[in-house]
Amino acid sequence: MATLWLGVMLVLASSPSIADDVIGSTEMLCTVAQATRCYDDGDCAAGPPWRWNIPHFIVIDFEQGQLRTTKVSGERGCR
Repeated sequence: MATLWLGVMLVLASSPSIADDVIGSTEMLCTVAQATRCYDDGDCAAGPPWRWNIPHFIVIDFEQGQLRTTKVSGERGCR
């Protein structure tokens, strides 16, 4: 599971974006367009996030050091 979240973070970090100034922000709302999942044997697969049950929206909470789903999504998850 940790490998999956690492893949999500790499996708988020590698996406070019134009955004507001977020310096001093405590949270950021992100959406995943494509995810790459790598397995222990070294093989990787790319595809839509719902293929691996990744939530549509992820809140990055900088203060708590957490990734979580939105409250209204109905999905439950926190890492």
